[in-house]
Amino acid sequence: MKTDGGYDAESFKTKYEAMDKNSDGKISRSELVEAVVKVGRERKLFGVVAQKQHENIGGRAVIKFAILEDPKEEPVDVTIFREGLSCLGKTFNNARHAYLKLNICDKSLTTLKGVGRYKYLQYIDVSNNSLTTLTHLTDIKHLIKLNASNNRIKKMLDFAPPANLEVVDYSRN
Repeated sequence: MKTDGGYDAESFKTKYEAMDKNSDGKISRSELVEAVVKVGRERKLFGVVAQKQHENIGGRAVIKFAILEDPKEEPVDVTIFREGLSCLGKTFNNARHAYLKLNICDKSLTTLKGVGRYKYLQYIDVSNNSLTTLTHLTDIKHLIKLNASNNRIKKMLDFAPPANLEVVDYSRN
């Protein structure tokens, strides 16, 4: 029976209580993120690209940062990445060699999907494109300098920024 302005109050109460995992009468941010991700997975709207977790005081793992992926989004052609790679150097632990710089400015890119395979990059220039998000940079844990100027980015640091990130240019967005 629909009452109270056109919604089923009992159904709403049941769904709310299911989201409140610790039964404190409140839905925390992590409980809400978990519920939204669950609905998205059920409806196959997206998949989780990355999650960062931490332990709260009670010892329960809580999602702090979740990056959601659009399944309709096509990855960037690998040749664009390969043409933009430079500066072959040692990785952070001196275990192997890897490319440390990526310059893919002025390529009319709308996504960075696929950049995560170059996880040792330290300097990235994606300026003068049509990017709206940088979520795919989450896997780049050694990033020091990022130039994302002159794009269409609305939200700063919409990816899990690495601890060593020193310089980010978001000008003209």
